[in-house]
Amino acid sequence: MTDSTHLERRYRRMLAFYPKAFRQEREQEILSVLMSGAAEGQRRPRSAGSGSPDAIHVGYTRYSDV
Repeated sequence: MTDSTHLERRYRRMLAFYPKAFRQEREQEILSVLMSGAAEGQRRPRSAGSGSPDAIHVGYTRYSDV
């Protein structure tokens, strides 16, 4: 399994905590953004201070306000 596959699986596990309707509409978009911002060889999501989980939170907050 490649580093990017490990990372994507971990991001998908994080996204599993969000409501199904949100995931159905936004999961691929969020994964694309997170994966494109990942460092070469990165295997784990970055810590909360680095922005990755914040990107998910901001997207969810905007979605739920609609």
